[in-house]
Amino acid sequence: MDNFEFTTNWFELNGKKVWDSLLPQFNPSKILEIGSYEGESTCYLIKYLADKNGGELYCIDNWKGAIEQQSRGIKMNEVENRFDSNTKLALSQNTKEIKFTKLKGESDFLLSKLITEKKFNYFDFIYVDGSHQAQDVLFDAIMAFKLLKVKGVIAFDDYLWFERNLPQGKDLNRCPKPAIDAFTNILIIKLRLNILGPIKFDGFYNTILYCLKIISTPITFFAAIVILISPVIYAFALSRMNLSIAYPLIIGFSAIFLLILSYIILNETITFNNLSGVFLIILGIFLIYYK
Repeated sequence: MDNFEFTTNWFELNGKKVWDSLLPQFNPSKILEIGSYEGESTCYLIKYLADKNGGELYCIDNWKGAIEQQSRGIKMNEVENRFDSNTKLALSQNTKEIKFTKLKGESDFLLSKLITEKKFNYFDFIYVDGSHQAQDVLFDAIMAFKLLKVKGVIAFDDYLWFERNLPQGKDLNRCPKPAIDAFTNILIIKLRLNILGPIKFDGFYNTILYCLKIISTPITFFAAIVILISPVIYAFALSRMNLSIAYPLIIGFSAIFLLILSYIILNETITFNNLSGVFLIILGIFLIYYK
């Protein structure tokens, strides 16, 4: 980008093509960015809003640097200065009115502040690319979700990122993936309900129709089927074997089944510890059932 000063090209390499395809699908006009660094993605969003007759853009960053940046001795005051000059230049190159708000500080405080300022159900698009620590990512996601409009889009960066060369190996507490998985898994039904709107008990037929819409997505439908057939499977097992054998078998196979499904459907990582646990479960089932 001419006249801009960026020392990295993360967004150009990894994000720009995705955003070129994603944003036109829902045309956001109110955008929140959590984690801005030098402003490469910010400048892209400024130009996008300018091309769409203006809008609002809020940027949150503490400009202290993440753990991996601090370890490399990056001077974050210089990073912030580049952000300021880059965004100033981007705004000057576009004539459309854009409400640009820079919020410097910790994301937990600033997201809470936006909520107290009644920014509920406000943003069309929220981009989460702040701290890569799992607990921080999860908090950012939950708080950002409260600010997101119904049918809005929340996007996460660095899903598969993790710190390399740690003495203890990959640390799941120091990468975004576990937090993003937890957020999407827990809120999948909530997301579906947000699309459908509040339930209205205005007749038996309409209530049943609403419940059917809830389970119309493949994952929620499958979950409902599993819940319905579980008592049947349990009763069948008890009719064929003693409780002391049936219960451990069902629990053991359920753990293995969930591990496989989480890998296939939710793209969760299966670690050596997971496989070791599965082996021990199978061994335990064999010992319980073996006569």
